[in-house]
Amino acid sequence: MQQEDQNKPVDEQQVPADDAEAQAETGEAMPSEEVAEIVKAMEEKQKTIEELQQRLQRLQADFDNFRRRTQKEREELGAFVAGDVVLRFLPVVDNMTRALDAQKNQDPEALRQGVEMIYRQLLQGLEQLGVEAVEAQAGTVFDPVCHEAVMMVENPELPDNSVEMVFETGYRLKERVLRPAKVRVNRCSGD
Repeated sequence: MQQEDQNKPVDEQQVPADDAEAQAETGEAMPSEEVAEIVKAMEEKQKTIEELQQRLQRLQADFDNFRRRTQKEREELGAFVAGDVVLRFLPVVDNMTRALDAQKNQDPEALRQGVEMIYRQLLQGLEQLGVEAVEAQAGTVFDPVCHEAVMMVENPELPDNSVEMVFETGYRLKERVLRPAKVRVNRCSGD
């Protein structure tokens, strides 16, 4: 019988169908067992897709909750830090109030000494927070990172590109410059 099949033209030989599409093209009906297997496989894949979609929705909800929670924690931390800073400076405000009340009955020298004490207390509070003054005095090399040049002058007694005068003290917190020092910079002419 195999010899007969080999002798027949290709179009007359029976070609086994491998999938539903091939069987549909040849007009043959797919056995119900194969249909049941395909339907079952499709149902399993649909179930997997639904499970993955639900998982994705849960993950998205968890992420949204995480983002809201971290934003709230950041705001609370900011308020806590601000409260801590304010708390450090309330004694300065209290002493300033006392100085202003006492100035009515005190001599100018006592008032000056009181204001100097308050100033030192204020600087001590800044130091406790890690704030320090930017180095800027006559002769210091000009650094555009921590100095802001507001004027230029020629002074032969100082080196070129150095601070000649400080108008406003600058401050830094750790390595971050909060406010650059406003300075007048010395520029020597190239005669």
